[in-house]
Amino acid sequence: MKKIKQVLSVLLAVVMLVAVVPVGEVNAISINDSSVFLHQPTDGDSTCVFTSCLNMFRRRAIIDGDSEWESITHNNYKNTITTNGVSVRWTITDVRGMNASMNSDLTSNKKNYFISMLNNYPEGIVIYCGSNPMHTVLLTDYDSSTDTFYCAETLSSFGYGRIPLTSCYLSTYNGGLSQSSVISKISQIWYVSNRSGGGTPTYTPTPVVGDDKNAVVVGENISFWYSGLTECSEVEFCFEKNGEVYYRADSTSSTTYKTYFEATGTYYVFVRGYYNGQWYNSGKIKVSVLNPQINDNKNTVCVGEPITFTYSGLTPCEEVQFEFSKNGTVYYSPDSTSSTSFSTYFENAGTYYVNAAGYLDGNWCRSGKVKVEVINHSFGAWTRLNDTQHQRVCSRDSSHVEKANHTWNNGSVTKAATCTATGVKTYTCSVCQGTKTETISINASNHVNTKSVAATASTCTVKGYTAGVYCNDCKKYISGHAEQPLAAHKTTTVNAKDATYDADGYTGDTYCTVCKQTLSYGSVIPKLTKPDEPTNPTNPTNPTNPTQPTNPAPQPQPSGGCAYCGQNHTGFPGVLIGFFHSILALFGLRK
Repeated sequence: MKKIKQVLSVLLAVVMLVAVVPVGEVNAISINDSSVFLHQPTDGDSTCVFTSCLNMFRRRAIIDGDSEWESITHNNYKNTITTNGVSVRWTITDVRGMNASMNSDLTSNKKNYFISMLNNYPEGIVIYCGSNPMHTVLLTDYDSSTDTFYCAETLSSFGYGRIPLTSCYLSTYNGGLSQSSVISKISQIWYVSNRSGGGTPTYTPTPVVGDDKNAVVVGENISFWYSGLTECSEVEFCFEKNGEVYYRADSTSSTTYKTYFEATGTYYVFVRGYYNGQWYNSGKIKVSVLNPQINDNKNTVCVGEPITFTYSGLTPCEEVQFEFSKNGTVYYSPDSTSSTSFSTYFENAGTYYVNAAGYLDGNWCRSGKVKVEVINHSFGAWTRLNDTQHQRVCSRDSSHVEKANHTWNNGSVTKAATCTATGVKTYTCSVCQGTKTETISINASNHVNTKSVAATASTCTVKGYTAGVYCNDCKKYISGHAEQPLAAHKTTTVNAKDATYDADGYTGDTYCTVCKQTLSYGSVIPKLTKPDEPTNPTNPTNPTNPTQPTNPAPQPQPSGGCAYCGQNHTGFPGVLIGFFHSILALFGLRK
């Protein structure tokens, strides 16, 4: 560290003493040839700053046409510096506190500054990182087609030659920093401010212009700065649009100038200094001026209510986002590059501010902010929506409906199931008082429309039933109504006819007076045989007691029974009864 400080104290002197190198015919070699660049010797006496400056001087010598540029080495410089040689070759200018010098620590600002310096100083500029790692390299050039800075590393482990800035120790020490990250860490530079080569240094204006932003919105402050014009009697910032300088601002007494743009467009700004009878112009820097606008479709919304934001005036931006802030803090930045509108909602009540922001040329350009008041809803009563949910509507915004699941009770039977019809069970929501129903399956044992049926007696043709209960709905007996056996026939004998001496008789048919059917048929009774006529008895001469007459022989009966009554008459007086019945039968009478 002590050696670094010693070398820095020498390099930061106003005049660098070096050995005079004769100017001769220049060798045809490129300033980017690997043989141009030196590495730090292993003796430990030469630092990365010292070596980087030597590489810058060697390239400057080649540009100046010095054929002996190779004599610019560690040994020659070290001897010259040690012995305080009397010859002056180049003056180097030290620029410290890069952030302060540019009034901004924006990486984009440093990047543009370095590009401008490389355009003016093709031999390169020495850049120094004051934080880990504390290291210096020579920034050699910039390739705009690939947006790549190149440098020459002083450490031998990186090889000779020109390499991308992201491949040097400043990047790899931290695990591979990006180019912009490396640039942001640069805090000091050195460059050759006297290019006359040999002899007493002469002053030549080398104007460099920079700004703190490359893109701004209309009316937004922007600061410009310049360097390299310290000896000029006049200095002006020049503002150009559409190829014409429309405004010049004197800045002789200050290296910075703050202003703003009143209209959109693409502007170019450069600085010029007047020295020794002529103007010296810097390169131009481009400034894009936008006029972003933001609108919303409502300024007051309820929590959860949709709201749409739109923007304009950010068409050329690489990225566009909406920025939502509350209490001064941006808490949400949704991308909206591909669409000029964005719909969302707020989850909590409060005062919010929303703006659109476009990213262009390394800068964010922001619109003004719109204020949105987010209030809690004024909901009405819950009402039934369906069997699953109920809802309530905000009285301020009917398009916002809040839904929630019902809280059902255990339900009650509002219609009992019967033997033929399903029942209904009704549930009630304790929140919205809405109801839903559930079907109860048929209850085969619940008969509600019944009647009592009296018993019926059996007949010979129809079975009877005991008393029972009948359901008018399911058309069934639910109790009693037991079937009884058929009753016996109620019979009578018909068509019976007694036999006579002149005609056969008939026993008669058995006939049921209920079912009106002949149950059995009778048989024929043969006709009667007439008996012989008795003779008159002679009177005895002497009366004697009459002898007991013998019983008359029984009259034959029809085989089928009496034609009048159907019975068989035998004995005495049966025969007489049968005779009497036969006479009745002759007249068609029947018992």
